[in-house]
Amino acid sequence: ARRATTKRSRWTMGVAAAAAVGAIAATAGTASWGNAATSLAADDHAVAASQHTPASGSHLELTSRNLAPKPAAPLSASASGHGATAAKPATAPKQAAKAATPVVASDVATRRHAAAAHEAALRHTAAVHHAAAAKQHAAAARAKQAAEPATIYDSVTPGSIPAGKSVATYSDGPFQASTGDVAGRGKVLWIDTDGSNTGADALDVEPGDATPAGAAAWVKAKLAKDPNSDAIVYTFRAAWPKVIAKIGELPQSMQSHVKYWIADPNGTPHIVPGAAATQWYWGKNYDITMAAPGFFTS
Repeated sequence: ARRATTKRSRWTMGVAAAAAVGAIAATAGTASWGNAATSLAADDHAVAASQHTPASGSHLELTSRNLAPKPAAPLSASASGHGATAAKPATAPKQAAKAATPVVASDVATRRHAAAAHEAALRHTAAVHHAAAAKQHAAAARAKQAAEPATIYDSVTPGSIPAGKSVATYSDGPFQASTGDVAGRGKVLWIDTDGSNTGADALDVEPGDATPAGAAAWVKAKLAKDPNSDAIVYTFRAAWPKVIAKIGELPQSMQSHVKYWIADPNGTPHIVPGAAATQWYWGKNYDITMAAPGFFTS
């Protein structure tokens, strides 16, 4: 009986002790879990507010990794058994964040400056093209004019010649003109009357002025002074053969630079064969000449 009592008492004490230990353990476990959950919530709140990641290996990091809920990823082909692959994370949040990026004022200024520079470059390019087109047009007009016969007006009174027209007038002699007399006219052809002015463009060979022999001497002196120039000799159609004979005595290199201006006033615009220009009209105030293209190259 004493042993039974003792054994029962020991069993009862053991049960009681075990129960006590279990209660203590349960209490301790509940308190520890509650404290950990409370601490985790507080730490997570602090992390969200400060956007600061805890140091690696800390109690908070390890606990957060174990306890924080994770988004479920779509099943792979091996897990689902339907041959589907795992879907990539949606990029909408990144696109939304990119779209929501604020525009910096300096970026706007930079774009405006670039646009203004581009517009200025376009204007400059257009101006350059316009200038080039204008030069090409002017060159084409000159080429066209040079390819067409020219009209020359000559008179002892240059003021009677229409404005803008090409003029032939005298550089010496009794009807000598000045530069003021031909102001407002086009090209000017200066005529020497006696063979003394080799700087003139043409020589007048007719009775009272230079002779055929004088024409040859004038051509020789003029071309010796400027071999690349042209020597224009004016004469009547009837006197032309004598002039050709005298100038034919000069070297061929000089003869090739002679242009003949022949008077043949039949009232019809024309150029006598072999001549560079022909005076086809005699009028009261001025005469008119038709000249071949390139007559004014001297």
